[in-house]
Amino acid sequence: MGVHSGLARGAARDVLSAISAMRSGNTPQSITPAINLPSDPVRRIIFQGDADATVHPSNAAFFVAAALGVLASPTRVTRRSVLGRSYCRSEFAGTDGEVMLQLWMLEGAGHAWSGGHTKGSYTDRKGPDASAQMIRFFLTKSLKHYA
Repeated sequence: MGVHSGLARGAARDVLSAISAMRSGNTPQSITPAINLPSDPVRRIIFQGDADATVHPSNAAFFVAAALGVLASPTRVTRRSVLGRSYCRSEFAGTDGEVMLQLWMLEGAGHAWSGGHTKGSYTDRKGPDASAQMIRFFLTKSLKHYA
């Protein structure tokens, strides 16, 4: 699952509660933790701008909680900068060491697709390139040594 500036499953039950969850960042009471069978785990990559005024940045943490539980801790945290945009990438690995979830928090980014083309709507030409990173994430079988 690839998400950029969105809401976790169970964060809303209708349009009004979705708008409220997007704007307030209040912890939704109805987020249901996902159940991943070991034979078919769902890998996730989430991008979120920490200056997003449309989807509150705390919503990104709800994806982690829904997927891995509220006590999940990253197994690796990387801080970098690309094209003038700093970011923090948190990786959460399963018991086999395979990265099951990446959370990319983009410093100073608003509600726009990171790395998007300048002619597009709701795009931010600064990096990282969310599209390229999502493709890399899903095409890379093992991210144990992801750089």
